[in-house]
Amino acid sequence: MFGKKKKASGIIAGTSPAQVYRELPVLPRTSQTSIRDEWSRAALEGSSFGEPPVRAGQPVSAEVNLPLHRKIPRYVMEFSDGQRIEVKSRCGAGRMPPTAEDGYEAFAVLHDSSQQTSRRHFEFGVTAIGQVWVMDCDSANGTWLESHSSRIELPKLTRTSMVPGDVLRFGGMRAKLVQVS
Repeated sequence: MFGKKKKASGIIAGTSPAQVYRELPVLPRTSQTSIRDEWSRAALEGSSFGEPPVRAGQPVSAEVNLPLHRKIPRYVMEFSDGQRIEVKSRCGAGRMPPTAEDGYEAFAVLHDSSQQTSRRHFEFGVTAIGQVWVMDCDSANGTWLESHSSRIELPKLTRTSMVPGDVLRFGGMRAKLVQVS
């Protein structure tokens, strides 16, 4: 039994005790740009930078707040009942008028003869960099987006991008996105 040495546990006593912080220190923001920032800058400057970050029919990511030194195009949503609504940051469409608490900048009250339009059927708007989006508001009969000869049902409560010429179908009605400037 002699001749065997005790193995060390691998833990070495430290020379100073650990510091305990009552709060986590606040670190400065990083200045590293993301690829989404580069796409947005390229779009604002009118140049190209690879593939665009969002294509029609894809979920819209968070807005990128950049200084606007380029004019953002204006859009209008043309409804099949003759209404034309300018697309602002948050708009809506449905068969019942909105209340003040809803917070819409514009709203299309729809008179659908098929009775298949929900009270708040869908929302639409434009981001700070000019990307138009649409979102089904958990409507009973759904909202369909027709874009470049493809047709998809919008996922409920998820923003999806649109481009000029895209058509929304809902109930017995439709709405077309048109660029006006």
